[in-house]
Amino acid sequence: MKEVLLIGEVSSDYLILGKTIPQKGTSLLLDEKELPGGSGLNSAFHLYHWGIPVELWGNPVGADVYGKKILQYLKEWGISYHVKEQKEGPTFRCICLVDYQNQSRSFLISSTEIREDFSFPFEKLQKEPPSICFLDFFLPQARKALPFFPETTLLLSQDLKPDSPFIGSIHYLQLSVPEEDWNLGDLEKKASLYFQGKTKGIIF
Repeated sequence: MKEVLLIGEVSSDYLILGKTIPQKGTSLLLDEKELPGGSGLNSAFHLYHWGIPVELWGNPVGADVYGKKILQYLKEWGISYHVKEQKEGPTFRCICLVDYQNQSRSFLISSTEIREDFSFPFEKLQKEPPSICFLDFFLPQARKALPFFPETTLLLSQDLKPDSPFIGSIHYLQLSVPEEDWNLGDLEKKASLYFQGKTKGIIF
């Protein structure tokens, strides 16, 4: 087991790049690029290249050109991963509009069907618990990991409401805050709603 166990979404991101994000009724010349993505895969990529041992468990990809490219990149990068290829259903694809200031909008346009019988072997994984378990709640199956790692530091990469039943079980939360709310008073007020149970820190 690696130092960080990361359970999260794997997708193919279609990036449309421009100086600004197009507004209604406007036309812009844009560049395009398609890359392996998904919040789980992206997080694993950065941790690995920061020299942090990480093991990625992600959703299945389709047996299409996008899924094969994702698996090819994972092999070339050298990341330890567990992502299966399934014959039925397409790979998750996401259209991302991005400007040069890294402002973006994303749209999920197709996905593999995550069947009810798809799950991760948490009973097996808990026998060698990692130091840190990074959970991407965009992938529903990641939520089922909580009871299996009671002594592991848990990180969450998706916004939760303060009344979520998962608050108090996660040690560190990542929250999105609009630019207009970036002042100390607002951040302190927002963070105070989340410090319950095991929660030790908020990442904005």
